[in-house]
Amino acid sequence: MHSASGLITNAAIHNLSLAVAYGGPVFAMKGLKKAVLEGVSKPDERGKVLEIAWSEYNKINVPAHLAFTATWLVERRAIKRYYPTRRTDKLVTAKDVLIAGALLTGVANTIV
Repeated sequence: MHSASGLITNAAIHNLSLAVAYGGPVFAMKGLKKAVLEGVSKPDERGKVLEIAWSEYNKINVPAHLAFTATWLVERRAIKRYYPTRRTDKLVTAKDVLIAGALLTGVANTIV
């Protein structure tokens, strides 16, 4: 059985890891890409800068993906235990699909 404080800690880690996993790509799309395009004149240097940035980011992005997946498994167990309704089951299933998709695309992006 999980304690309330353990579940709260789990939820905090889950939310923080989601923020890391999605905050980085948003920053890259809205800030980094424009800065590199405007600040680096040679196309081959742009690619190198982006490669270095993503390689460094993946050092925290991969653990973030693993963390939000693992903490979701703990959270979903508690939700299903304490709120066993048909509506809750549907919402948990929807989040299962979203978490699985996020994990798969995160791993695929890292490999690419």
